[in-house]
Amino acid sequence: MSNNKYILFCIFVGLGAFLIISPMFIPNLKSEMPLVYSFIKFFVLPSYIVALVGSYFVFCKNNI
Repeated sequence: MSNNKYILFCIFVGLGAFLIISPMFIPNLKSEMPLVYSFIKFFVLPSYIVALVGSYFVFCKNNI
């Protein structure tokens, strides 16, 4: 895998993780909006992890 693709992959992974996990750090989110908190925790975060593993195989395994 070329260096540029690896750097771009890391940037997208970091940006995606930040955008998905950052609402979890809002102090009152769990108590004020439990449905949103549960949706992020049980659906969005696992979906991101599955997409991350899949994109790893697409980006990294195709270039071997």
